[in-house]
Amino acid sequence: MASETPDGPTAISPEILAAGTLVGPYEIEKQIGAGGMGVVFRAHDTRLDRKVAIKVIHPKRSSAQLQAAFVREARVISSLNHPGIVTIYDILRHERMTCIVMEFVQGIALHDAIPEGGFPVDRALSLGLAIGEAVAAAHAAGVVHRDLKPGNILIRDDGRVKILDFGLAKVASAVSADAETEPLSLFGGTAIGTVGYMAPEQARAETVDARADVYSFGVILFRLLTGAMPFRGANSMAVMHAAMTMDPASLRGSNPQIPAWLDSAVLRAMARNPADRYQSMQDLLAELHGQTSPSLHGFAPPVPPVGLAPPAERTIAVLPLVNISPDPENEYLCDGISEELIDGLTRINGLRVVSRSSSFHFKGTTPDVREIGKKLGASYLVHGSLRRAGDHLRLNVQLSKTAEGYQVWSQRFDTKVREVFALQDELTALVLEKLQQQLGVHFPGLDTGVPAAPPGSTAYDIYLQARYAFNRETPAGFKLAKELFERVAAADPDFAPALIGTAETHMRLDWYGLEPASESVPAVKGALAAALRLQPNSVSALCNLAITQAGWDWDWAAAGESFQRALSKGGEQAPVHFHYGLDYLTPLGRLEEALDHLRKASQLDPLSAIVSTAIGGCLYRMRRFDEAADTLQETLRRSPEFAHAHWSLGRVMIEQGSWNEALQHLEEAARTMGHSPAALAEIGYLHARKGERDLAHCAIQELRRRAETEWVSPLTEALVYTGLGEESAAVQGLQAAVDSRIRQLVWVNVDPRYDRLRANPAFHRLIATLGLPAAAADPSNM
Repeated sequence: MASETPDGPTAISPEILAAGTLVGPYEIEKQIGAGGMGVVFRAHDTRLDRKVAIKVIHPKRSSAQLQAAFVREARVISSLNHPGIVTIYDILRHERMTCIVMEFVQGIALHDAIPEGGFPVDRALSLGLAIGEAVAAAHAAGVVHRDLKPGNILIRDDGRVKILDFGLAKVASAVSADAETEPLSLFGGTAIGTVGYMAPEQARAETVDARADVYSFGVILFRLLTGAMPFRGANSMAVMHAAMTMDPASLRGSNPQIPAWLDSAVLRAMARNPADRYQSMQDLLAELHGQTSPSLHGFAPPVPPVGLAPPAERTIAVLPLVNISPDPENEYLCDGISEELIDGLTRINGLRVVSRSSSFHFKGTTPDVREIGKKLGASYLVHGSLRRAGDHLRLNVQLSKTAEGYQVWSQRFDTKVREVFALQDELTALVLEKLQQQLGVHFPGLDTGVPAAPPGSTAYDIYLQARYAFNRETPAGFKLAKELFERVAAADPDFAPALIGTAETHMRLDWYGLEPASESVPAVKGALAAALRLQPNSVSALCNLAITQAGWDWDWAAAGESFQRALSKGGEQAPVHFHYGLDYLTPLGRLEEALDHLRKASQLDPLSAIVSTAIGGCLYRMRRFDEAADTLQETLRRSPEFAHAHWSLGRVMIEQGSWNEALQHLEEAARTMGHSPAALAEIGYLHARKGERDLAHCAIQELRRRAETEWVSPLTEALVYTGLGEESAAVQGLQAAVDSRIRQLVWVNVDPRYDRLRANPAFHRLIATLGLPAAAADPSNM
């Protein structure tokens, strides 16, 4: 229950809207969203037996002014009547909270649906017209939205759009006599909106009219058609300056398929001077309607749910084979054969293959072909079983069509363990042949450069064991994988996959602070150089090369070129987008772009715990802590044992001041990954931030004691000293990390934990040494 203090009502506890709570006749089911100000819950209308959404002011931000603005938002939306604008059902009070009850929309935010490179022109126009007609209806009612952006536009499962979040809306028509005292926006008197989408006059905090929405709509069209933003910069001020002083580049430079008339229309909508734009949404829509097919008007093709790859006909998933051998130790063979089949199919031009981490999410389950197809966005599914008796293998493989749930092909293979490598190519070819028959298409085949030389049978068996150990994602697994990969590479130096595995394992050991860079760097560079000599077009090798150029060499130009080569050859592979976003764009402070690529990776690998954790980490670095927490909690609901998600969520909760919960997650990560120096430093930092200085200094002493017998990164002490506010010691530790080429240093540039050092000249010099533009502590500049 809320209580009153001399300063006004206390914050409402979030638990007051726990599942099962009745808000009037509406029964809360779960929280489904949170933004800077509001929290949204899904609820059940017990009177009309329907789902509704209930929006309340975030308890930590509640005030009389915000509550009044909140009520005004409800009134604004309820005054509008258009199928493209979310419908308000009710407004009521509950335990001192104002609750807006609105239409529940099952779908996806447009922001999460825009693919790399943008939509095809017809689809972009279809979406744009649907959005524009809803905005025009709001303008006709005298309402200017002032915060139009893909994040405020939902796409229902049937493809129709819904515009929401009118919290910044301005009523253009006459208002009541006491208008001067009414909160016309949540942020009256300042520049309101979202950087990148708001018109130049809006950024200057000038009076705006409907032409500001025309500008924002132009930016949305630009992004729908190209996948990119018209203006970019190192921070929000640079983006705003570019929008106020520069004209956007032609869209046709990004996509020559865009008609010249459409290019001209979008650029006119984004004119810097309002007088040079279309003077109304109706004028712009008339231009678009005059050039497009009537079939496009008002309706958009269906967009896949958040995180799921489009269910395209040419998308296939490979489940891990079921081990039906008496010996459970043969699990590595089942996983290895399945993983190698994924890798082989991934290299087929024109075929989309669901990534390993998502496919293996269903390991140990009975295949429900239809359900798995929906969750993975795959039209075809490869699954089967393996039995081993001594050196003999019996492999049963099926290809099923997920929409109908029926099997289209099956075959039994009887072979020997020493012949498994040859079987991989045969299996890939057979699956490809059956897909071509099913789809009536011809795939151009493999594009791998020089094929991998076949290893000896014993070496390949060891290679599969190494991959199995690596995929356990534990310190012990990485150490075993390192030993096994190096044994294979020594026995068969021309087997490129073992060389790449060697490089990746050393990189993981370095990442988790289990091996010094002085050991990792030469091992990784040597293995990658050998692998690229054998397979110069290997996407995996190129991607890992780019990571080393960024994280160890600090050669950002070279890293960018290597990533572009990897993207050009593996643009439909999740790891490329994942690492480009995390290892390149994030350190450079280009966090919006990084988030776009991480979300693209999530579309390609929808159930990957590491990808969704990276999305949460990106939101954390953007200082969007509530969204980061939601993302990481959802990751842990799917993968409760995933240590890195616990680790990342602990960091977020420190910033939220939830000390006990943060400690629980950091200790859980340490339990799973082992109590490494890095884990000890994270907990020491928490004690420092909490004001428990003695415990923080105890952590430092323990780190020094352990450094006498094992490798301890100097970044660990630096982190704890940063939490303590001891700047000189913190910078000294960071400089030692620079001298040791610690790869994690590049993320210090955008890490909220180091914000207190950003005014320190020595810290600025250190960031410059890394070749990075200094990021500001203000989240609006990230």
